[in-house]
Amino acid sequence: MLLERIYDQLVTRAPLEQKARILVLKEEGKDNLAASTGHIGIWTLREIAGRWHDYRAASNTMRYAMRRRIKNEAELIYPLLSDHSL
Repeated sequence: MLLERIYDQLVTRAPLEQKARILVLKEEGKDNLAASTGHIGIWTLREIAGRWHDYRAASNTMRYAMRRRIKNEAELIYPLLSDHSL
């Protein structure tokens, strides 16, 4: 993932008050990937058909986490990337 490869550069360039948030976002990215992989692994077609309401709840949780991450990236990372000095 491209973003994973440039986190260290972003931290170096970021204002002091953003450095910790970037590092948290980096670590959360690893957790999110593991959660997504687990979600896909658990919810086979058979499981979805047999536990539709549970699947919908789990999927809603995943979508919420993804939207939150995208929002955080847009607020924190995108302005640093638009600087074009990477």
